[in-house]
Amino acid sequence: MVAAAHGPALRKIKARRPVAGPRRACYKPRMARTPFRDSRSEAEKAFKQATTKPADLPPAPPSIPGAKEQVTLRLDRDVLDFFQADGPGWQERINAALRKVAGK
Repeated sequence: MVAAAHGPALRKIKARRPVAGPRRACYKPRMARTPFRDSRSEAEKAFKQATTKPADLPPAPPSIPGAKEQVTLRLDRDVLDFFQADGPGWQERINAALRKVAGK
């Protein structure tokens, strides 16, 4: 017991004792355990998802007749120099040469 002075009267206060045992206020319930997962089957599942062919995309709308399509084409340097030698319009000249070869 400890004596404390408060105003004109003295009163006795009980000293606090340490709490014995686990503290209930801090108790947290355990989380449920997740089922064991086989790492190989998980890896195979992820691989299958990554390598599966995606669903077919809807067909492209029909192009406008006579409209040009932008493409990337790799040409030998000497072929490109031949068509560019006459100046501007070299892309049209390549198009005309390809049309002639294609029989159109």
